[in-house]
Amino acid sequence: ISENIRVSSSGIAGGGQLSAPDVTLVNFSGVERVDVNGNLPTPTETDTLTFAGTNAKDVFQINLAADGTDADPILRLETAAAVTLLTLRNYTNFETLNVQGLDGEDDFNVISDATGPSRNLFVDGGNPAGKKKQTDNLTVIYVPPRPRIIHSAATQDPVAGLVDLDYDTAQFLVQYDGIEQVVIRRE
Repeated sequence: ISENIRVSSSGIAGGGQLSAPDVTLVNFSGVERVDVNGNLPTPTETDTLTFAGTNAKDVFQINLAADGTDADPILRLETAAAVTLLTLRNYTNFETLNVQGLDGEDDFNVISDATGPSRNLFVDGGNPAGKKKQTDNLTVIYVPPRPRIIHSAATQDPVAGLVDLDYDTAQFLVQYDGIEQVVIRRE
């Protein structure tokens, strides 16, 4: 069966929840790193992976070209004070890594590099709440040499779009929704 796997932070360092509807629900604490392995995709089955932050201000450090090791993890979720809440060291057999910022003002820093494996990312900043609309920021950072970059924002929905980075040796597609500010820059 296709499984929708979700890793959520509790907002406390090392704490959170791992869920797959109709399969499992696990609350955890004292966990520094998470690896998630899905089933190999088949014509009738595709697993999805979602990594969710908190309702507070979160900073997502995402390295799409990472090795997926302790020293070079794919995603680190941090507080605004740079305290690491949870680390997604690696994932396998998922077409796209889905990242959800939930409520609050969040920063998503995404790094790509010509030497890394090709990966896809979907960032959902969540809806700004209240009269003072908070801003979710997506910063896409490329490591030289400069890739071919396509940035396209949706015409009818300016907080949604995509950034495609093609190095010839690796390609990264970053799709987003609920992001009020997008910056693409060199490392």
